[in-house]
Amino acid sequence: MIKLEIYNLIILGQIRKEDIMIVREDRKHMEIDLSPCIDPNVFEKIKIIYVVKLETSISSIHRIRTTGSPLEWSYDRVTRFSSADCIFKNQDENGIRLLEEIVRRLQYACDTTFKEYPDLIVVSTPGTIQKNQIIARASRLGITEPINVADFIQNALQTSVLVIRDTDSRAAGEIYFGEHASADRVIRENLDFAVIMVEEGVGMSLVQNWRITRGAGAAGAIGRLVVEPNGQFNRFYNQRGNLETCIAIPWLSRSIIEEYLIQNDKQEHTDQLDKQLLQQIQGAIKKEKWESINMELIDQALKNKDPIVLTVMQRAAIYLARIISAIIAINNPYLIILTGEVVEKSEAFFDMVKRETRKLSWGKAWERTTISKAASQKEYEVLGASYIGYKFCQEELT
Repeated sequence: MIKLEIYNLIILGQIRKEDIMIVREDRKHMEIDLSPCIDPNVFEKIKIIYVVKLETSISSIHRIRTTGSPLEWSYDRVTRFSSADCIFKNQDENGIRLLEEIVRRLQYACDTTFKEYPDLIVVSTPGTIQKNQIIARASRLGITEPINVADFIQNALQTSVLVIRDTDSRAAGEIYFGEHASADRVIRENLDFAVIMVEEGVGMSLVQNWRITRGAGAAGAIGRLVVEPNGQFNRFYNQRGNLETCIAIPWLSRSIIEEYLIQNDKQEHTDQLDKQLLQQIQGAIKKEKWESINMELIDQALKNKDPIVLTVMQRAAIYLARIISAIIAINNPYLIILTGEVVEKSEAFFDMVKRETRKLSWGKAWERTTISKAASQKEYEVLGASYIGYKFCQEELT
């Protein structure tokens, strides 16, 4: 089943990048289909789907067995890699090293952990995706040149591969596996909805008539919208003050430290700081790791009404609210789900965003849109990716 000679050539670097950049002509451009499957017989064929979840690194590999309806699907996770192995960071702008590592881990999962080969591998990733095969560019993964992910993995493992955006996976997961009171109505009445994800980066999927709105190809990239023209410069995008630079986790950490340095000479202000946060800030400055303050600590300080964190997070809430209010005015989707680590780990921040959005929105449009916070108990991105993957299996693998 495995063509080891091909796999070894890839690992040894003897397959040229040009050879894996050819887009398969036999695969038509696939629109992501999120429509509900009403017929219970649709899911009668059991499929084994592996989902590779990418964030700022290789995050995890899951096996999903599609037994019964989607709510009954079970999933397992590869857990036998060492902790150092699990946080592999890509250092290659072409992405080849990252794909080699993905193939190695998938091979391990097939041979050792799960001891079976999948019908389909779904790669759920940040970045700009082309034809469900190519990562054209991904700031969080450090990829600056197009790389054909699907062909690279398929050549090594001889299994069909689908590449989709992480926000699209999360959109499917939140609607079909989440616990949103409004989701049933979305499914029942075919209503439009949007999922906005805020963590290491910022992204959105806007779903209209069960299709992801792409526009000319880049619709939904709200992280690139400039919300502070005189804000921090993002070298990767050659932009100043875009939304991602203002509210993603690394930039929140940096902004908190900057605000501390501005306020450091005001003794009465410093005395009000959260003590644990203060220690982290001082340590980050000393070690020159300005992006090391995590969301758990930020949320704790926010609950303790730390003045510096309040200032930074209030500003971030206003920036995000401006974009959400624009989405409400232009598209007026029935449901907007806020997800990602920044929202899921801070109820206080979610409340701030919702409050600021209400201030900025036109009343009539606001009344027709529900804003919901994602739950974090399940791997919604993984389950959503498997749902999209199963529908792909129906079209391509049967």
